[in-house]
Amino acid sequence: MRKYEPERYWQERLSKNFSLGGAGHTGLGLEYNKWLYKARIRALNKLLKDEQINPRGEQILDIGCGTGFYIDYWEKMGAAGIVGLDITEASISRLTAIYPKFKFVKADITDEKLELKEEFDIITAFDVLFHIV
Repeated sequence: MRKYEPERYWQERLSKNFSLGGAGHTGLGLEYNKWLYKARIRALNKLLKDEQINPRGEQILDIGCGTGFYIDYWEKMGAAGIVGLDITEASISRLTAIYPKFKFVKADITDEKLELKEEFDIITAFDVLFHIV
């Protein structure tokens, strides 16, 4: 059994399958993962509404931006600026090409020396915290 190395693990996964199927639950298929992410958006919309949080014009930090699912969401919601942080080059290079107006940083959120110069109104870490070992 190999030691879990998050950067290598996610780099391999996203390099092979840069989709919700690659970022989501393996073995359940793309369609099931699309359904799960739609459910997540419903929950997020409810939370934002209940807490009266309007992301329009806000600065967002998306930790573990992966395939950019939430980057797309925040852009559609009118966020003024988005910084995506991910442990993989696969994510950063693809998302930089897809969303050139936003900033993407390759970094490990567990790095105690990690510093970001920007200030953020909303910080998210969807599906990331339970991967930290």
